[in-house]
Amino acid sequence: MMDNVHNRYQFDRSSLDTPRRTGISALMRIKNGEEFLRAAIESHLAFYDEIVAVYNGCTDNTAEILNDLAARYPTKLRVFHYEPVVYPVLSKAHQLTATDSIHSMANYYNFALMQARFSYAVKLDDDHLAVAPALTAAVAKIRREIAGQSQRLYTFSGLNLAHDHNHIGVYCNEPLVGTGDILYFPVTASIYFQQNDRFEYLHYPKSLKKQYLGILYLHLKYLKRQYGLANLPAECLHQQLVTFQQALKIAPLNKIRTLEFHQQLINNYSRFWFWFRGLHLVQLLQRQLSNREAPLRWQRIARWQQDVGEICWQRDLWYWLAGHPSVHRLNLWLHPEQELAQLNKTYSDNSLAEYCSK
Repeated sequence: MMDNVHNRYQFDRSSLDTPRRTGISALMRIKNGEEFLRAAIESHLAFYDEIVAVYNGCTDNTAEILNDLAARYPTKLRVFHYEPVVYPVLSKAHQLTATDSIHSMANYYNFALMQARFSYAVKLDDDHLAVAPALTAAVAKIRREIAGQSQRLYTFSGLNLAHDHNHIGVYCNEPLVGTGDILYFPVTASIYFQQNDRFEYLHYPKSLKKQYLGILYLHLKYLKRQYGLANLPAECLHQQLVTFQQALKIAPLNKIRTLEFHQQLINNYSRFWFWFRGLHLVQLLQRQLSNREAPLRWQRIARWQQDVGEICWQRDLWYWLAGHPSVHRLNLWLHPEQELAQLNKTYSDNSLAEYCSK
C-alpha cells in the first residue's frame, strides 16, 4: 500500500520531456487557502489554457471551493488532492527532507508540474489577483513568442498589499514580490523544483534568457488571517508574527502613483546606482559581457510608474473583494465606493475612471 502511494506521487523528471500542446498551464499548490482562492482562480481563468490546482493538508473549505469551481469550469480547472504529509517550509522536518521525498515541498510542487498539459507553466498562488490589462499584454506576448518556438524565462512581480486593522495599503517594507520562482518557464526536464534548508526553489539552466514583464498581480498574502503566516510551523509562527507586526508600514493606495513614492523607492535602491544602471552604454555593455539585462530590482523601479498606472483598484481589487468575509473581518473599508471616491478626488486630473476604462 505504501509503495502504491509513493509511486502515485513521486516526481518523474523524465515525464516533463513528454511533448505538450503549445500554451500556458498555471500551477497552484494550496494549503488552507479558502480566503481568496475563488477570486484568485476566477481573476486568472481567462488568461491561461488551464489551471492545475493541487491541495494538501487542508482543514478549511479549500476542497469544497475547488470542486465547486471545477464543476463550473470543467475545461479550464483541474483539481488534484496530494495526500502525503508535506513538511512546511522553515520547519526542522523540511530541513531534513530530501527533494525526492514525497513529503518534501519540492516534490509536492513537482507533482503539480507533472500534471501540466501545455508547453509553458507559471506559478499561481491562492492570494494572487490579476492586474487585467498588464496580464493581457504579457500573456499575448508570451503566446506570440512560444508559437515561434522561442524558449526563455519571463519574470514578473506582484504588488504587496497589507492592512493595519484600519486600512488596506501597499506594504512599504517590501512593495514588490516575485523574484525566484515567479516566472513563466518552458515545461522541460531541465526545469523543476528543488529543496534547500529553508524553502523550495525553481532550478533552471542559467543559459536561458530572462525578460521582465512588470507588475501582473496584486498579492493579498498579508490580508489573510495572521498575515498569511498561518501555515508556518508552530515553533516559529509566533516570532514571525511579532516581527512582522513590529516592522509593518503601509502606504495608502492613493499614494503609490505619486512622484514622492517613486523617489523613495529610488532612494532605497541608491540614487547613484539607479542612474548609473539606467545609462544606455552601461546596459549595452552588460548585455554584451554577461548576456543579461539590467538587474531585476532596477527594472522594477524603472518601470514603476508605468506598471502602477495599469492598476485599477475598482476592477482589479474591489470587484473581487466586494462583500468578502476577510474584508469585513478586518473592518477594512466596508464600503469600497468611499475609497473609490477618495481616489477619484485625489486624481482629479487623471481619475480612476480613466484607469478603469483601459
